[in-house]
Amino acid sequence: MILFNALLLSTVSLVCVVEITIFSHRFRTVLKTLGAINQVSTESQVKRIVWITVTGNLFFFTRAFLEAIFAFLLLSYWHQYG
Repeated sequence: MILFNALLLSTVSLVCVVEITIFSHRFRTVLKTLGAINQVSTESQVKRIVWITVTGNLFFFTRAFLEAIFAFLLLSYWHQYG
């Protein structure tokens, strides 16, 4: 069960990375469009969104990587000792 949980958490973290990236791209597109309509510079908000996205992606990617290592170690232990 622990092996299944490690694999599931790793998969969920990777899905979070993908979803955060997609949402961030959409949000930046909307923000740039509204800025163009209102003739207002939105570069500072776009930079802030990019940094938030990078930080979130690093967190979830690191978490997914560690969970995958944990799952690999559990799988190798299970294979070795039955």
